[in-house]
Amino acid sequence: MLRRAVMHGRRLGINETFLYKLVPTVGKIMESYYPEVLEKREFIEKIVRREEETFARTIDAGSNMLDQLLADLKAAGKDTVEGKDIFKLYDTYGFPVELTEELAEDKGFKIDHAGFEAAMKEQQERARASVVKGGSMGMQNETLSNITEESVFSYEEEVLDSTLSVIIADNERTEAVSEGQALLVFAKTPFYAEMGGQVADHGVIKNDKGDIVARVTDVQKAPNGQALHTVEVLASLSVGTTYTLEIDSKRRHSVIKNHTATHLLHAALHNVIGEHATQAGSLNEEGFLRFDFTHFEAVTADELRQIEEEVNQQIWNAIPVVTVETDIDTAKSMGAMALFGEKYGKNVRVVTIGDYSIELCGGTHVSNTAEIGIFKIVKEEGIGSGTRRILAVTGKEAFEAYRQEEEDLKAIAETLKVPQLKEVTKKVVSLQEQLHKLQKENAELKEKAAAAQAGDVFKDVKEANGLRFIASQVTVSDAGALRTFADNWKQKDYSDVLVLAAAIGEKVNVLVASKSKDVHAGNLIKALAPIVSGRGGGKPDMAMAGGSDAAKIADLLAAVAENL
Repeated sequence: MLRRAVMHGRRLGINETFLYKLVPTVGKIMESYYPEVLEKREFIEKIVRREEETFARTIDAGSNMLDQLLADLKAAGKDTVEGKDIFKLYDTYGFPVELTEELAEDKGFKIDHAGFEAAMKEQQERARASVVKGGSMGMQNETLSNITEESVFSYEEEVLDSTLSVIIADNERTEAVSEGQALLVFAKTPFYAEMGGQVADHGVIKNDKGDIVARVTDVQKAPNGQALHTVEVLASLSVGTTYTLEIDSKRRHSVIKNHTATHLLHAALHNVIGEHATQAGSLNEEGFLRFDFTHFEAVTADELRQIEEEVNQQIWNAIPVVTVETDIDTAKSMGAMALFGEKYGKNVRVVTIGDYSIELCGGTHVSNTAEIGIFKIVKEEGIGSGTRRILAVTGKEAFEAYRQEEEDLKAIAETLKVPQLKEVTKKVVSLQEQLHKLQKENAELKEKAAAAQAGDVFKDVKEANGLRFIASQVTVSDAGALRTFADNWKQKDYSDVLVLAAAIGEKVNVLVASKSKDVHAGNLIKALAPIVSGRGGGKPDMAMAGGSDAAKIADLLAAVAENL
């Protein structure tokens, strides 16, 4: 809806951000029903403005791509924008279809609506096929759906004896299996089935002699809720027989440290960057945790430090982790946080960590935060519009991460010939100052060299269609030097148009500058850039382009006159 409003604003000639300014007005109108709008006015304004700015960049980038597409169609003598191209702009770059239609039709092009609809339908079919193909082990097939035997998960036990009630091999139920892979259901199990971001337990199954008869490599929920163990069969297994089920306790303990740390991280995010930072996904693995949350910008280094310190403080406070089972209404009255998108039954488990965190959670956890040991954030990144991700480690992995950073710092100190680690920062600052000084001197030398070269370039003035122009290949080290040429050219009346081309490394850089109202630099460069296998654009007085075919620079310069 915000983007649609921005679109209407652009049609009215409003090209700057404006919607965020309406937040106070909307908040006042709806105050009696939604007082939160005014209470969180600054936050909402920031979100709306950021979305406007993001969409504006999308429109600008898409407009440039569409301009190039239309120019190519015109050059090829075509008058219709194909549906696949409209879909690419929409699907890949987020460019609104209605804006493509409007801009194309304004320039006399027709729109291939049928082709767009066909491309959209094809994409939807691919998405559906992907969902079906990616379904966890074909969990919804008829064989699994017909499993009705009861299976109970034990939170308290890591080893227990249980009766094997179901065997599925080659997608069919069977009474016995002696090799290969199979799916098993037991009356009771200590194996946690993957759920709520916590990965499944691994472990072994033993017979009454203590021999390992199967290795459990995965556990998922069957359609009717039973824990479905994926196993590598090592010896004969049969329905009705009692076996010893034993999880990999070392792996479990690593996973639950990360799961409890995730709850602490969630609470810390609320405290440091705001209650809007709610969980949008998580993964609690053996060696790390991954936490996705809603937030509109990158978390700052200072905020990450605060979050990390706060989580570690709760760990060092050695807070008991208490889990109780209750009904959903009681849980909510206790203040337990329910995650958006999660489905909860009438009875739920509430995980409480002192007065710091209380959440609905069906996973397994440590009994005391001290068991986590230490918590370290290793990465924070954006994974989509309005969603951020934190990767973190705990315990041994956190210690190893700190150890690696220390080793890296020692290596840097050795390279810098600094005797003590605490002096590394001072040395780096000193080197930065030296670098900046050298860069300044280098820039000054480049300017002098460009000025000297410009004297020769600006003498070579040609004329076409009543316009004076300079078209020359120059030797420069970067595109910035081309702009320096243009700045010098603007100082005097050398010519009406300036076209410069330079081969920099394996690429070609082209600059067009214009003082004439009859020559639009952006349009001229769009006509010239394809000659060197490039593209570009810009304003009426200045435009830049990049290309890849340096062998065609002479052809580009020769084409200037005919394009004026």
